[in-house]
Amino acid sequence: MAEYCLAHIVERERSFGAFRRAQEQAMWSPAEDYSYRTLGELRIGILGLGDIGAHVAATLRSCGCTDVHALVRRPRSSTSSSCGDSSRSGDSGRSSSSSAAGGSNTRHDSGSGGDGTSGGGAGVTLHGALPSLLRARCDYLINTLPSTRATSGLLDGDTLAAACAPGGSAQQHQQLQQRAPVLINVGRGDVASEAALLRALDAGWLSGAVLDVLPAEPLPRSSPLWRARGVTITPHVAAKSTAADVARVFRENLRRHARGQPLLYTVDWDQGY
Repeated sequence: MAEYCLAHIVERERSFGAFRRAQEQAMWSPAEDYSYRTLGELRIGILGLGDIGAHVAATLRSCGCTDVHALVRRPRSSTSSSCGDSSRSGDSGRSSSSSAAGGSNTRHDSGSGGDGTSGGGAGVTLHGALPSLLRARCDYLINTLPSTRATSGLLDGDTLAAACAPGGSAQQHQQLQQRAPVLINVGRGDVASEAALLRALDAGWLSGAVLDVLPAEPLPRSSPLWRARGVTITPHVAAKSTAADVARVFRENLRRHARGQPLLYTVDWDQGY
């Protein structure tokens, strides 16, 4: 999932899609007409900092993203994650709307200033409330949340308007639309309804979307999302479980069970994941 997110960010920033279309028409674009932002110039927002979100954050930071923000349900001292980390057993640390609806930012180690607080050695700015993260004006919003009663519809309604609030003049509004974030969803599709996504795109609250998970799967051929401008749709392939992955986790949990240690990735029925 981390590689999927990184690949789509680079593809959009480097305009690879436009170059493919130009090649199909044998068109050469002058170098002076080509500009892009480097990873170090981008601000990334991650909804949920559990095993998936933490790995996404670590991968992006290792590739040069120095300005990473995350919505968290509870304080964390680090975003590192591994299969052998028993402290994560049964707790993905992903955010829920109980924290997204309210709460406050939580300071970890040295503060980073601004709206959020530092995530310790990992250097991730943590937010305890969704509006706080959206007001950070991220260039990309990456959803890694699970599907629970608390997260379903989290981005519906006017929620995403906070990510790109309109200015006072038409020119300011156009500039803000150009700076609106791109939503990358690798979590679950019910975090935002189809109507909410289309409205956010039409209103300029989002400048685009990369959707690997959708409210309905397979996505009906009649869905306007197939043809929506700035939208990339993939058929739930951001990360496929391999036999080797399953065997590795099973072996580790068998070892832990034999030693009476907590198991990895247990389901909490109360939390819903």
